[in-house]
Amino acid sequence: MKHNVKTEEDFIMQIGQAIGCRIQELCKERGITVHRLATLAKVPASTVYDLVNGKTSDPWLTTILPLCGPLHVTPGEFFYGVDAFLRL
Repeated sequence: MKHNVKTEEDFIMQIGQAIGCRIQELCKERGITVHRLATLAKVPASTVYDLVNGKTSDPWLTTILPLCGPLHVTPGEFFYGVDAFLRL
């Protein structure tokens, strides 16, 4: 495994953290709050906050995809940022 992780659980945790950072980054670039993103995406705010805070150890694609529209990114653009974060 290319990443500096000891276990699969560590890797999943890193992915969750990367997704949270990516959401924050895109919200900042677009000048919207995480709460506003949740409202626009019709996703419970608590779910989005859990993603942002890395409290979701197993983020579902069905949760992340609705966020892409209000963020004006394709899923590929969203996950490219996650992948770039994990390579650091």
